Amino acid sequence: MKVLDFGLAKVGLRRSARDGDNPELSPTLSMAATQAGVILGTAAYMAPEQARGKVVDKRADIWAFGVVLYEMVTGKRLFQGEDLTDTLASVIKIEPDISDAPPELQRLLTKCLQKDPKRRLRDITSVELLLEERGTASPVQTKGLVQKMPWIVAAICALAAFAALTSRIRSNASGSASLMPVNLIMDLGPAEMLGPAGFRNRSSRTAFTVSPDGSTVIFVGVRDRTSMLYRRPLSEAAAVAIPGTEGADYPFFSPDGQWVGFAAASKLKKVALGGGPPIDLCDLSGRIWGASWGSAGVIVFANAGLWTVPDSGGKPAMLVDRPQGVVASPAMLPDGQTVLFTKRPSVSWEEAHVDSIHIATKERKTLLTNAADARYSSTGHLVFIRNAALLAVAFDAARAEISGSPVPLVAGVMQATNAGNGNDETGMG
Repeated sequence: MKVLDFGLAKVGLRRSARDGDNPELSPTLSMAATQAGVILGTAAYMAPEQARGKVVDKRADIWAFGVVLYEMVTGKRLFQGEDLTDTLASVIKIEPDISDAPPELQRLLTKCLQKDPKRRLRDITSVELLLEERGTASPVQTKGLVQKMPWIVAAICALAAFAALTSRIRSNASGSASLMPVNLIMDLGPAEMLGPAGFRNRSSRTAFTVSPDGSTVIFVGVRDRTSMLYRRPLSEAAAVAIPGTEGADYPFFSPDGQWVGFAAASKLKKVALGGGPPIDLCDLSGRIWGASWGSAGVIVFANAGLWTVPDSGGKPAMLVDRPQGVVASPAMLPDGQTVLFTKRPSVSWEEAHVDSIHIATKERKTLLTNAADARYSSTGHLVFIRNAALLAVAFDAARAEISGSPVPLVAGVMQATNAGNGNDETGMG
């Protein structure tokens, strides 16, 4: 058997006018129709949670398997519509009618096609168990099942191949550790919400930061209309307010995880996690658009350009001027001397690019186009935002060089590109 096509969109896919919105010819959908490679799925085979743009896992593949299996054994499409919108609407709203499927497969299809992913089969190996249960079926049923078994096996093989392909894509080119998203829903209590809220209640900045060891989250929280920093160890049930951080913005950790930097009252400050009052580091001219603390004792921050200041405090030194557009989201690489940052030269975020610059030599180069908010991962990747999706690409931190092509990790990431005033937008995810 050869698997010839998974239905994934090709780069640069264009549809002719005569194709119209024919769902039979529907391409793979993406979060942004102009951005190839941010894959969500093909309309008629997408799980309901996938069609709604929510976070998905392997249970979405189980749904797709059920749809394909139904089509194989009946010769009919399970979800149809006059156009892509109608097809997606039927996936979300209409309960699958599998009454014309062979009786011996209906239980399996029902388990695969639960709209609530919590009630759906969790793993493709469960399909084998359900098929084994059919061993006690009547001779007539068993005969029918045996006749269809090659198609069932083909569908299972196709799904297994897709899972293997997905796993391989999520690994870097050298075969090192894969980048798999981990989902965490965190209670903000005693804070009432993340802050500060921006235009249409969407932030134009980053409201939280995670400690280097991954054990603690610092976030800007609002309680009784007061905005300040909160510390939330993930091993504990609630967050604790950090005194003296009223009006804080853009928190960021020191490399050893013992200090948190932030902006407040037109100053860049730091506060020890172990307690004590905040310490002023330098004056600021207006708001900042992100900051990062390097291993060489230098903090870099975006403030109408890019600036550096010693982590003990002092007078800032300009690193990158901002003749026009936005400079945002600096991130130090492990060497403590190289900085990643986002530059948007115009009002269009599709024109934004991620650059690197060496603090000592001022050597600068563009690493990614149509990209923002790049961060280095110890797996040897840059993760970054493109059109409200998180992508990753293999990266040599020592040389500050990209290799290979970016791959999508998580779709539907809130991106700070709706601030009302474009000059306040950071592009951060």
